[in-house]
Amino acid sequence: HNWPELHCYRDIVFYWKYFCCTDRRVFPVKTTLFSLLGVLEWKCAPEAQVFGSFPNRGLVFCVSGLGKKHLLLTGQGTQRPEPPTSGHRWPSCALASHHTKPDMVRCEDDLLYLRSLPTFDHTLRASDSELLLSYLTAPLLRQPLLLSFFCTRDRVNCLRNTTLQKVLEAALFEPGRLLFTKDLDKCPQHIPAAAHEVPFL
Repeated sequence: HNWPELHCYRDIVFYWKYFCCTDRRVFPVKTTLFSLLGVLEWKCAPEAQVFGSFPNRGLVFCVSGLGKKHLLLTGQGTQRPEPPTSGHRWPSCALASHHTKPDMVRCEDDLLYLRSLPTFDHTLRASDSELLLSYLTAPLLRQPLLLSFFCTRDRVNCLRNTTLQKVLEAALFEPGRLLFTKDLDKCPQHIPAAAHEVPFL
């Protein structure tokens, strides 16, 4: 009774978090929605009851709205939202693993064990492809490396390939992890870099 606006703030914060979810399966199917369906209804229930499967780790919020009984149900498997391995709803084209599926490439060493490398519709030779993907494994250095890669006379025409255009665009314009000023003079002390040293690459 004293703070009626808290209900609105609660729903606004939930919608912010909901639309940032990286698992697209939680969103309702594309249909006409009326404004009344946007009003959220909250209740507490055991986790196994809300999602219809174990584990049951106690009480959780069950939020219904937009025509769904529970907004976080995916309709598949355990019904729980699962983020992709990249952590992004739409994986970045500037990630090497995006082009080597199903193989994961986290560092340059992983490229050495791949049986085959993508040729981007026969636009790049295997050696050039390996060089390009190795640049993508170093997020803090990839911008100048990619620009120097594509500015040579024999490779500038490779940018006619749509996928390579997206690679360069993602590397140049997508925001990445921030390196704080206090860490600018730090560099990895191990080869390969330890987990806590990866941001310094």
